[in-house]
Amino acid sequence: MRILFLFVAVLFGVNLKGQLHISTDVPPDTMIMDFFNTASATVSNVDAEGAAISYFEGALTDLGLNAGIFMSTGDPFTAVGVNDSEGTSLALGTPGDDDLSLYTTAQTFDASIISMDLVAMEDTLAFQYVFASEEYEEWVGSTFNDVFAFLVREQGDSLWTNITLLPDQTPVTVNNVNQNINAGYYRDGIEGITFDGFTTVLGAELVVIPGNTYEIKIGVSDVADAIFDSGVFIGIESLDGDSLLVPPSNFVVQQDGNSIEFENESKYATSYFWDFGDGTTSTEKDPGAHVYDPEVTADYTLSLITQNYCCTDTFSIVISIEGTVDVVDPALASVEIFPNPVKDYFQITGVQDEMMLSISNAQGRIVHRELVNESKSIRTSEWAKGMYFVQLEREASKPLVKRLVVN
Repeated sequence: MRILFLFVAVLFGVNLKGQLHISTDVPPDTMIMDFFNTASATVSNVDAEGAAISYFEGALTDLGLNAGIFMSTGDPFTAVGVNDSEGTSLALGTPGDDDLSLYTTAQTFDASIISMDLVAMEDTLAFQYVFASEEYEEWVGSTFNDVFAFLVREQGDSLWTNITLLPDQTPVTVNNVNQNINAGYYRDGIEGITFDGFTTVLGAELVVIPGNTYEIKIGVSDVADAIFDSGVFIGIESLDGDSLLVPPSNFVVQQDGNSIEFENESKYATSYFWDFGDGTTSTEKDPGAHVYDPEVTADYTLSLITQNYCCTDTFSIVISIEGTVDVVDPALASVEIFPNPVKDYFQITGVQDEMMLSISNAQGRIVHRELVNESKSIRTSEWAKGMYFVQLEREASKPLVKRLVVN
């Protein structure tokens, strides 16, 4: 059985059906473990160098990969959009890489490097990749010969093997695959991605000994200067060849009374749907604080549904909100009414101060109203049967309301 790594190295600028999605929310080492540490291989000693390693989703483009890791020599977000510039660029000011320099014609700059140890469970490592660059096509044949390499060596060996050589056994650089040389492996633009040129999906494989440890080094770099970016897309199809990626939904909350703040810890999603459990929703990635009704005591199921090009995931928790309890006016605290239900008369007792008594029926019509300052007997024999509301209120205080049933 073969272990499949699927890569797309892009020299920026090919035709896509939709827009590329780039995110730097997930750390590079987390992505490497998620995509490389599978049933077909065990990964350890992961390291990522360079500031331009991100997650991408390209399923709506013609890139050829659904999603995965994007390594760039510049700002990864500049890869998104219309290719309306001959030289999209950001000089990161980071160093090149001596190993990559061996496969090109000048000093390297702004290298993005992923390295790891890998123990394969199968006897063949197979890879596919697409390289892309802003050096295309204006700077083909110059010293600005940006480079991509996938290097492998058995642990303990000193020499690397570059398994991403072109069919003519030359390394993947701007000068070795372009509109003039190895033209059958070159594309000159993808809609929705700003790079000027891309290789086609190219393949490479390496026979390994299952159970042995191999060192892996994947790198892309500017050459001769630090401008005009290049990049490589590393697909989730790596190793196990699974083209589907569930976007794990997860969040944590901080509660302050009836206010809830969220920290979205989901991965690999491009859209979000929050259900706060009280009839309100949000499609924001980070919706901010949500305030629940302060007068309602209830348990709410709070859910987040994440979605990407293929899959959805849902995470839910239950939160408890305790409605605020108003402090009862001491002058009203001892007031009682009885009997209840009542037929002819009921008593109001415990009145300690002057207050307004209002009695209304279920339709809100007041049937009795007077000032009282002591216990009182109220006649109900002529009232219609039903529910009434007895309200006692002092000035500048919250009224006391009790239900009364007249039979």
